[in-house]
Amino acid sequence: MSNQRRNNKQDDRSKEPNFNVQREQQLLLAALNEPLTVQEYKSLLGPDVDYERFESSAIDAIMQNWKLCNPAEGFRKSLFFSLKKAAKQGLEPDGSQGVLVPRYNSDAKCELVQWQPMVKGVQIAGKRAGILASLNAQFVLAGEPFRYLSGDDERIERVHDGISACSRDAGTTGAVCLLPSRTLPRRLRLALSCRR
Repeated sequence: MSNQRRNNKQDDRSKEPNFNVQREQQLLLAALNEPLTVQEYKSLLGPDVDYERFESSAIDAIMQNWKLCNPAEGFRKSLFFSLKKAAKQGLEPDGSQGVLVPRYNSDAKCELVQWQPMVKGVQIAGKRAGILASLNAQFVLAGEPFRYLSGDDERIERVHDGISACSRDAGTTGAVCLLPSRTLPRRLRLALSCRR
């Protein structure tokens, strides 16, 4: 990516809103408190997830990130669709279980909201569904030497002797998943990748 494009993207991120944020926040809060909306989210969440916690997390996300208050019709629809996806998965948009991310969508040629579950959210959803006993995720910084260890205790181990599985510029994310049966043939390695 050229420096000019990178600078333009940074400029876009730091721009002040071209709409009244407080007014849009009030409109969003009113829409979230409509009886039909509340009923729809409660039915999507199911009986084992507290609606008040979900609503509080959604309100906090909207109040903390002014970009989620964009009044454009497509953006607003994508925000509510993302909230419905979160509710359907039984997760809260609290930044820990998942997050609402405004991103440029190249198909729509505009910025839309996307629901992105986080590691904790995947753990909660997997355990709730009974398909996951544990999920261990670790992150290795670019240039940090590491070694992947398999076996009964699968993990990524940082090494300090200069032995590295990737080049100096690589960044790696790894996750190891263990299914409820806890038998060796049922182990599933999710994602271990080296990016150059």
